[in-house]
Amino acid sequence: MSGVNLVLDESNQAVEIQGNLEFAQSKGRVVGGASYKEEEIDTEGTLTARVVGAERQAVYGQVEYAFGPKFKAVAAARWDAAEDIQGGDLHDDEISPKLALV
Repeated sequence: MSGVNLVLDESNQAVEIQGNLEFAQSKGRVVGGASYKEEEIDTEGTLTARVVGAERQAVYGQVEYAFGPKFKAVAAARWDAAEDIQGGDLHDDEISPKLALV
């Protein structure tokens, strides 16, 4: 034991919204949504020299269509961004596409 007092003040907030809609007599479906998350950690200098944290955002969408009981097409994409609370990017914006026949 070091005998040093450590401080940890942490906060996390997140919100997500999603919706879906069926079409073509339920053969097709569209799903879309967005999310936002904010994280912050303050140790008042006991573990980190400054407050650290991140803001993350995402938007996504997917379209599915069933051509039969065992054959479906899926197209989707997701965009993600993350930023340090000091204003710098944690990583470049990312787009993740998907196209599949299942």
